[in-house]
Amino acid sequence: MEPDLTTLLETLRRMYPTSLVRTLPEPAMFLRSNTGRTFHAEGMQVLSAESALAYASAYMRGLRERIAATADYQLNEEHPWIIGIHPGDLTSPPLIFIFGNIIRSGKEAWVELGYPRYEALDFPS
Repeated sequence: MEPDLTTLLETLRRMYPTSLVRTLPEPAMFLRSNTGRTFHAEGMQVLSAESALAYASAYMRGLRERIAATADYQLNEEHPWIIGIHPGDLTSPPLIFIFGNIIRSGKEAWVELGYPRYEALDFPS
């Protein structure tokens, strides 16, 4: 992993200490909810740690606004964000994925990450 991405991971973990921040083995981030619904998060190319942090901040602000305007949606305030960093490889540049840990209708929550095998989300305490 490039030093810039290492710094980015460390900075994201400091900025969002209760959110899940991890590296991804592939240039994709798949999530599954406790109801079995799946979602594929879109990645944004990482040009620098600074641009990735600016993107994260803008994306999160926009998502909070959309959640506030949507009935029965709320952001899990204990663990609000699921953030993945793909370090890049021969076929993909470095990517950042951000997903709001949204609770739908008071019962659906995101619980697993990965593909094709899902792993339980392990949020920091």
